[in-house]
Amino acid sequence: MMLEGVGSVSEANEQREQILQNIRVDATRQQAQMSLEKAERHRRLDLLMSRQQLETTAFQTQRALANEHSNRVLSSMFSKFSLIQKIIQGMG
Repeated sequence: MMLEGVGSVSEANEQREQILQNIRVDATRQQAQMSLEKAERHRRLDLLMSRQQLETTAFQTQRALANEHSNRVLSSMFSKFSLIQKIIQGMG
């Protein structure tokens, strides 16, 4: 009878160890999955930030080009008005 009792305790310990091992394996898998998900979130955030930086740069470039064009137009108009003013002064 004693040997059966020892066997039962031994089997129970083996089952407990197997359950603990399964829990450890599951925890490791969950940690790996969470790490993958975290890495994916960081990758998406980096892409979003890169896209926003590109859009900001594009907007700033377009604004600079528009300002440059506006300055050229205003300069040209000023030159024409100056010429007209000189012509008018020469007539008077």
